[in-house]
Amino acid sequence: MRTGPYKLLTDFAQKYPNTSKDEDNIPIVTEDDYEHLVVLLGELTDVVREDENHIFAPLMEFAILLIEKYDHAQMPELAARIENCRAQQGPNAKKEFVAG
Repeated sequence: MRTGPYKLLTDFAQKYPNTSKDEDNIPIVTEDDYEHLVVLLGELTDVVREDENHIFAPLMEFAILLIEKYDHAQMPELAARIENCRAQQGPNAKKEFVAG
Protein backbone atom coordinates (compact mmCIF):
# COMPACT_ATOMS: atom_id res chain seq x y z
CA MET A 1 0.00 0.00 0.00
CA ARG A 2 1.36 3.42 -0.95
CA THR A 3 1.47 6.26 1.54
CA GLY A 4 2.73 9.82 1.70
CA PRO A 5 2.19 12.24 -1.17
CA TYR A 6 0.90 9.53 -3.53
CA LYS A 7 -1.94 8.59 -1.16
CA LEU A 8 -2.79 12.23 -0.50
CA LEU A 9 -3.05 12.89 -4.23
CA THR A 10 -5.10 9.82 -5.07
CA ASP A 11 -7.47 10.47 -2.16
CA PHE A 12 -7.91 14.06 -3.29
CA ALA A 13 -8.46 13.06 -6.92
CA GLN A 14 -11.16 10.61 -5.89
CA LYS A 15 -12.89 13.15 -3.64
CA TYR A 16 -12.74 16.03 -6.16
CA PRO A 17 -12.77 14.38 -9.61
CA ASN A 18 -13.69 17.50 -11.63
CA THR A 19 -11.10 19.87 -10.19
CA SER A 20 -9.10 21.94 -12.66
CA LYS A 21 -6.78 24.94 -12.53
CA ASP A 22 -9.69 27.13 -13.64
CA GLU A 23 -10.06 29.17 -10.45
CA ASP A 24 -13.85 29.28 -10.77
CA ASN A 25 -13.97 25.48 -10.57
CA ILE A 26 -11.54 25.00 -7.71
CA PRO A 27 -13.42 23.61 -4.72
CA ILE A 28 -12.98 24.95 -1.22
CA VAL A 29 -11.52 21.93 0.49
CA THR A 30 -12.40 20.70 3.95
CA GLU A 31 -10.21 21.47 6.95
CA ASP A 32 -8.85 17.90 6.89
CA ASP A 33 -8.03 18.19 3.18
CA TYR A 34 -6.41 21.56 3.86
CA GLU A 35 -4.17 20.04 6.52
CA HIS A 36 -3.20 17.22 4.14
CA LEU A 37 -2.48 19.73 1.38
CA VAL A 38 -0.16 21.69 3.68
CA VAL A 39 1.76 18.47 4.39
CA LEU A 40 1.83 17.65 0.68
CA LEU A 41 3.05 21.15 -0.16
CA GLY A 42 5.87 20.75 2.34
CA GLU A 43 6.91 17.46 0.76
CA LEU A 44 6.66 18.89 -2.75
CA THR A 45 8.70 21.92 -1.72
CA ASP A 46 11.45 19.59 -0.48
CA VAL A 47 11.49 17.85 -3.86
CA VAL A 48 10.90 20.73 -6.28
CA ARG A 49 12.90 23.43 -4.48
CA GLU A 50 13.55 26.35 -6.87
CA ASP A 51 13.29 24.30 -10.09
CA GLU A 52 10.32 25.79 -11.96
CA ASN A 53 10.79 23.12 -14.65
CA HIS A 54 10.54 20.20 -12.22
CA ILE A 55 7.89 17.67 -13.19
CA PHE A 56 6.05 18.28 -9.87
CA ALA A 57 6.17 22.11 -10.09
CA PRO A 58 2.64 22.36 -11.61
CA LEU A 59 1.33 20.07 -8.87
CA MET A 60 2.94 22.29 -6.27
CA GLU A 61 1.32 25.36 -7.85
CA PHE A 62 -2.06 23.62 -7.82
CA ALA A 63 -1.69 22.70 -4.14
CA ILE A 64 -0.92 26.36 -3.46
CA LEU A 65 -4.10 27.41 -5.31
CA LEU A 66 -6.20 25.02 -3.20
CA ILE A 67 -4.59 26.23 0.02
CA GLU A 68 -5.04 29.88 -0.94
CA LYS A 69 -8.70 29.33 -1.83
CA TYR A 70 -9.28 27.75 1.60
CA ASP A 71 -7.40 30.58 3.32
CA HIS A 72 -9.41 33.20 1.43
CA ALA A 73 -12.68 31.54 2.46
CA GLN A 74 -11.66 31.13 6.10
CA MET A 75 -9.80 34.43 6.58
CA PRO A 76 -11.09 37.00 4.07
CA GLU A 77 -9.46 39.96 5.86
CA LEU A 78 -6.03 38.34 5.72
CA ALA A 79 -6.58 37.35 2.08
CA ALA A 80 -7.43 40.96 1.22
CA ARG A 81 -4.23 42.17 2.86
CA ILE A 82 -2.15 39.60 0.98
CA GLU A 83 -3.71 40.59 -2.34
CA ASN A 84 -3.13 44.26 -1.53
CA CYS A 85 0.57 43.57 -0.85
CA ARG A 86 0.87 41.64 -4.11
CA ALA A 87 -0.77 44.50 -6.01
CA GLN A 88 1.71 46.95 -4.52
CA GLN A 89 4.61 44.75 -5.69
CA GLY A 90 3.52 45.20 -9.29
CA PRO A 91 2.52 42.84 -12.11
CA ASN A 92 5.96 41.24 -12.48
CA ALA A 93 6.23 40.19 -8.83
CA LYS A 94 6.51 36.43 -8.49
CA LYS A 95 3.70 34.83 -6.53
CA GLU A 96 5.27 32.98 -3.65
CA PHE A 97 3.80 30.97 -0.83
CA VAL A 98 5.25 30.21 2.56
CA ALA A 99 3.69 27.24 4.33
CA GLY A 100 3.47 27.68 8.04
